[in-house]
Amino acid sequence: AKQIETMRGKLNWCGKIDLVAHSQGGLDARAYLRDLGDKAKDQVRSLTMIATPNHGTVGADWRNLYWKLRLNPDKCTPWLTPGWVERFDTNTPLVDGVKYYTVAGLMKYSPFSLKKDRIGSLFVNGEDDGVVPVKSVHLDGAESLGVFPYGHNELVTKEDVYNAVKSKIDP
Repeated sequence: AKQIETMRGKLNWCGKIDLVAHSQGGLDARAYLRDLGDKAKDQVRSLTMIATPNHGTVGADWRNLYWKLRLNPDKCTPWLTPGWVERFDTNTPLVDGVKYYTVAGLMKYSPFSLKKDRIGSLFVNGEDDGVVPVKSVHLDGAESLGVFPYGHNELVTKEDVYNAVKSKIDP
């Protein structure tokens, strides 16, 4: 939130902005909009969330278990678990007057793939980007810009994803 406000000040920008966020950044942006309250609709035109776990990811539960077993609980990420995100959703409604968009990834891989994005899928059941299930990206009230055939981190590097996002935020 502070970074956004700093940039607005440096640019002397008083118009509406479009936020584009990846993964947990989408949850952070939703919290930012919530915290802006009534000012959000006057300052932000849209939020596009790429691979955001709007319903959490069970991979975070497994990751937390791993770090607890290694007696290193400070590396746990409780804010990405399905239970935490459910509570977050209850306290973070979508802001009227702001448009919301989602982008999901769907990896095609063999069970023997060792791609970095694939590792998380060992703990995620069903269709996913290697980290976040497609169904977790969905958010009621948000328009889906599509499900693209890429892994979690690849989504932010692909031209077709860029073009889909740009089509919604380019005036």
